[in-house]
Amino acid sequence: MGEPGYYEQLQALIDGLEAGGAGVHCEGASVGRCGIPAEVSAEEQTVLDELARCRELTSTRVGQVFGWVHQHCALPIAATWRVTDLHYVEVMRLTGTAALLHQTRRANRVMDWPEEDPMAPHRLRLSVAVSMRAQASNNRLLRRAFARRTDRILVGHRNQIALECLDQEPADRDVVMLWGAGHLPGLGAGLATRGLVPTENTWYRVGHLPGIRATLRAARTSAAETPREPAPR
Repeated sequence: MGEPGYYEQLQALIDGLEAGGAGVHCEGASVGRCGIPAEVSAEEQTVLDELARCRELTSTRVGQVFGWVHQHCALPIAATWRVTDLHYVEVMRLTGTAALLHQTRRANRVMDWPEEDPMAPHRLRLSVAVSMRAQASNNRLLRRAFARRTDRILVGHRNQIALECLDQEPADRDVVMLWGAGHLPGLGAGLATRGLVPTENTWYRVGHLPGIRATLRAARTSAAETPREPAPR
């Protein structure tokens, strides 16, 4: 997710490269019926339902709190793009339904709060501010502390699929690879082994992260201003 302006810049960049003959490869693990590899069990359907709910809750809550929009809305997969990814049914068959269900339900609990809860937006701001900084940190111990048990599949295995699909392209064709930040270290290492190294970097602002101290101060202020119900006698 990110600011609308970020996706507008990204779309213009992709359109220009594609007009010049570049191919576009992207992630896109689906939670829908389209592309399901085989019959889905009741357990797997439960996970798919929770994943769909997670996407809806995330779009709503992050939009309310940060003003960000979901990539699936702001940068939808075009018909000319190639999805080099797994369906979520394939993902859960590799990770196991229990691990993915636990992870998704935990995320849903963070996002699913009653509208009258004044502290919930502050908790979300703090959670996002801390976790995103940790995931972007150069400190391996910090990144490991926030890693998920399913990352070997959700990140590593999917990176390998993306790189194998890249190998199928003609050597003289440019390819745009649209993958999230968590995939960049693995994809970068895979590209380097293929003799592909960065020649220049252009950075775009995805969104503004609130400061951790400022978020804590705002939460304390909100808590102090929230009327408390009298204790029962």
